[in-house]
This record gives sequence, C-alpha cells and structure tokens, in this order.
Amino acid sequence: MGRDLDPQGAQPEDFVKVMGGKTPSKYTDPCQKAAKLSMRCLEDNHYDRSKCTEAFTNYRKCKELWIAQRRSDRTSGRPDAFD
Repeated sequence: MGRDLDPQGAQPEDFVKVMGGKTPSKYTDPCQKAAKLSMRCLEDNHYDRSKCTEAFTNYRKCKELWIAQRRSDRTSGRPDAFD
C-alpha cells in the first residue's frame, strides 16, 4: 500500500459531536476520515482495489459502528441524537 493506514480511521467520531447544531444531511459523515483514507489509497495505487482491502474494511467497520451507536443513542434517549 502507498501509505500506512491510521488504525483510528475505523473508529467513527461521536456523531452528536460532529453533527451538533447541523441539520441531518447525507453529506455529514463521522466516518469521513476513513472515507478519505480509502480514497487516498485508491489514488496512491492507481485505483487497484485489491491493494486497498484494509482501507475499505476500516470504512465499512466505521459505518457499522456509527449505525450501532446511533441506534443505541436513540433507544436510550440520548439528547441531541438525530431521529
């Protein structure tokens, strides 16, 4: 791989912190760091997807954790959690 991946890229930022005060949008993404790392991997490797498996896995894991966090926050009644 062209650049080492930051293992933190697989961990989503707290979505209430990231999106606090913003209206929900498809453009707001707590996994933006992992998304950028996966795109950078593709660019560094001339769009050879086979060399970016780890980056894609980190992005997928981040999204799964984010969805689970949102679900948990909504069911527990966390303030500022989006519906």
